[in-house]
Amino acid sequence: MASIYIFVSAFKDSDGFGKIIFLLLFCLSLTSWFVLVLKARQYAKMEKEISFFMQSFEKKETFVLEMSISEYLTSSPLFDLYKSFKKCTVDLLERNSMLNGVKDHFLSQSDIALLQNFLDQRIFSKSKILDKHLFVLATSISLAPFLGILGTVWGLLVSLSGLGKGVSALSNQVVMSGLSTALATTVIGLLIAIPALIGYNYLRTKLKDITQHMSQFASLLIHEVELGYRRD
Repeated sequence: MASIYIFVSAFKDSDGFGKIIFLLLFCLSLTSWFVLVLKARQYAKMEKEISFFMQSFEKKETFVLEMSISEYLTSSPLFDLYKSFKKCTVDLLERNSMLNGVKDHFLSQSDIALLQNFLDQRIFSKSKILDKHLFVLATSISLAPFLGILGTVWGLLVSLSGLGKGVSALSNQVVMSGLSTALATTVIGLLIAIPALIGYNYLRTKLKDITQHMSQFASLLIHEVELGYRRD
């Protein structure tokens, strides 16, 4: 409570421009923490969904294109990958069957390469969506200390202005309020940037893990259809 009172007191004692800096830091802090908590919950939920989907997939008793996915697994990013892959594969099989006038379904080497590129594009698109809003944390890491430094410089200018007015109760008050603004904004800027940096690195690692899970699943899908339908 004492630390909060210090910052509140520094805010009250600061001048108009100093208050603007405090408010900017406050808004930046709220935005940063909101994105951090939101993305952390999103990634944690996604990792659980991926784990449940893979457990179900590994227990399958039918061919990969004939799987029936339980409804509670459809929210997993792997389901979207599987659904798109299945549709693309079936389209290729039907096309090859029609073009060659045979009932046998097969995939050529170029078809396998096409499926691999298709999955890579889907994974890239999904990663871009998951990466959305992480720039807020990256911005906070850089912007918060600069706002703190701006408050520091402004506070020192206010203090020097007070010293230039001579020794009086008013000038002493101006000097003290300037110093409190300078120190408080610096501390707040660091308190915003440090958690944002830790959170950003944590979330980037989680995103990398999720993308890796999707890539491994894509490789597994390619391997399954290659064994079942590959014809040179």
